[in-house]
Amino acid sequence: MMNEILRLVVVVTACYLLGSIPFGVVFGRVLKGVDVRRHGSTHTGGLNTLRVAGAPAGVLAALCDGGKGVAAILLAQACGPEFWSVPLASLAAVVGHNWSLYIGFTGGLGLATLAGCVILFRPEAIPLAAVIYGVLYLILGNRPRAAAGAVLSLGPLLWALGASESLIVLGILAGGASFVKHILEMRRGYGSRALTTGGAPGDGAT
Repeated sequence: MMNEILRLVVVVTACYLLGSIPFGVVFGRVLKGVDVRRHGSTHTGGLNTLRVAGAPAGVLAALCDGGKGVAAILLAQACGPEFWSVPLASLAAVVGHNWSLYIGFTGGLGLATLAGCVILFRPEAIPLAAVIYGVLYLILGNRPRAAAGAVLSLGPLLWALGASESLIVLGILAGGASFVKHILEMRRGYGSRALTTGGAPGDGAT
């Protein structure tokens, strides 16, 4: 039992450190010479990176952010079939992306990393979550609120798709981490006003 707990702690820590890699900041600086945290929504995800640093940087950031989720799942699976390994590894990767150790606990909103955590198990959940986002946006007329609702629905959506209990817990925990970041960002004005010079109302990022 102690060995399993220790292994789980190591996996969760590694996934947090992996999730903390701020690819938006890296590609923004390397390809465009800008710090994406100082422009647009100030988030480090693919969408804000695309808007601030251009399409190549944004696409690369989004793909690598999704890759962090995939890598977290593969690492968890390699370390054993314990029920909690996959959900906690996914949670750690999303938390790392949202509150990165390397850039002062700032980051993105976790959408691409969350998608990467799910895609190996239930890829169909991703377009369905996008549909939920679209419906909520039509109802609410606000992108951040629609995104927050979509990630919060991930656990129930995976349940409806017949996913395993471990995967449903993944959706609840990792989706919850993204939801919390959305709520915190909305409280500071994200989605209702520009946060920095050059930003635009409603700017978003993953």
